Amino acid sequence: MAGGIDKAYPQANWDLFHEMVSAGGALISELAPGTAPSRIRFLQRNRLIAEGIAKPYAALSFPIELTMNQKRIQDAMRAGARFPDEIAAESGLSLATVLNELRPT
Repeated sequence: MAGGIDKAYPQANWDLFHEMVSAGGALISELAPGTAPSRIRFLQRNRLIAEGIAKPYAALSFPIELTMNQKRIQDAMRAGARFPDEIAAESGLSLATVLNELRPT
């Protein structure tokens, strides 16, 4: 993504992005949630694609165990929550907890 994971661009593709995630796929971004897409960020993103760094990969052969908070956030996003405050309201978690869980490691 050329912006934060919560800044779908173009906005018209949000349903497609949601469908991809609901089907078990993932959307990734190097940028923090809330970062708006911009021309320079598309160029930054494209460097990953042009150097072949960003590649699709097969599902892992072992399950990844999510924490309870991560499961609640995932469920909230599947229910349509898009922004941290919406995720917090839908999941019942505090906004601080949601922001902490969404922060890149």
